[in-house]
Amino acid sequence: MRVAIVTPWLLTFGGGEKVVAVLADMYPEADIFALFRGRHELPPAIEQKRIRTSFLDKIPAISSLYRPLIGLHPLAVDSLDLRGYDLVLSCDAGLMKGVLVDQDALHICYCHTPIRYIWDLYWTFRAQAPVLARPLYSMIAQYIRTWDFNAAQRVDHFVANSRYIQRRIMKYYKRESTVIYPPVDTADAYINPTHDDYYLSVGRLSHTKRLDL
Repeated sequence: MRVAIVTPWLLTFGGGEKVVAVLADMYPEADIFALFRGRHELPPAIEQKRIRTSFLDKIPAISSLYRPLIGLHPLAVDSLDLRGYDLVLSCDAGLMKGVLVDQDALHICYCHTPIRYIWDLYWTFRAQAPVLARPLYSMIAQYIRTWDFNAAQRVDHFVANSRYIQRRIMKYYKRESTVIYPPVDTADAYINPTHDDYYLSVGRLSHTKRLDL
């Protein structure tokens, strides 16, 4: 069985990339597909794989430009050649669920979230854009929403990383999903139950996570 693991990009080693690493361990013969990758060293489970990227990987400083170039992402996703793969596992918080697979291939999407900047946080991101760029942002977001919804209908099975994301998948894609929590090594640390005057948040320092709240 030929297996492909698909992820939006390989820039840092955060939670999404850790899921990719676990999938790579589960399927040691799998190939990895991404729109682009950073130039830093990745964990061995990923680095030792054959990593195929799209034309976006040839753009200088793509790691800083990929968000403004969101309008090119559907074309980049379509450019990934997944012919001949029997099982496609997309680990997605973007548009990778839209990859084109063979008719008899099984496509399972492990969804971290529907894209926030075109769905529930659309108005937040639009307000942050320069005033003159907002009409263009609106047109691109409308295009991406339509493309993303249609792409979600081609997935064979959705897996959500939480019950919250399960509700979001139903809300925006009208698809059922199975909850499988992300892999976390709980043997490495613990939370002391005797202290209750703080919260512990572990994740990327992204403003969409609203750590200030």
